[in-house]
Amino acid sequence: MYKDFEKFNFLLKDNIILIFDRICDPRNLGSCLRTAFSFGINKIILSKYYTCPINNSVLRSSSGYSKNINIIIIKNLNKFIKYLKYNYYYIIGTYLNTNNYIYNFNYNNYKNIVIIIGSESTGISKKIIKKCDLLIKIPMKNNVDSINLSVATGIILYEIIIKQNKKI
Repeated sequence: MYKDFEKFNFLLKDNIILIFDRICDPRNLGSCLRTAFSFGINKIILSKYYTCPINNSVLRSSSGYSKNINIIIIKNLNKFIKYLKYNYYYIIGTYLNTNNYIYNFNYNNYKNIVIIIGSESTGISKKIIKKCDLLIKIPMKNNVDSINLSVATGIILYEIIIKQNKKI
């Protein structure tokens, strides 16, 4: 379940990889892991730094499903994203200050996708934003600029998986 990339022979078999950047709340992380698992996501990437550890709160919030996911801990997310790009992954980041809504793209055009989701308070880091091939956001009304992280994860995964014509 919990692996260190530098010690793990990482085989790029999954066509969707999910990266969480700077998630500090263990309950949010656990809920996101449960949501990701429900959509069939098998690999979750977390930064070794600025991310809460996988602890009992994370396990409880994921209802135990996090035990079924390969959670890979990366020391340097920027370097790892470069590695994924080299291996033909299209990098999609979530970002509030973009005009690109999640429903405006045909994700079926991309075989391998990395989705990067940042914390509710700070989003993804500026260095990682620069590495993204596409920045997207969820459309919202009533001047709401963010929603719960696991809800956002579910909306984004649903949109991308449906656009790729995959069954959930």
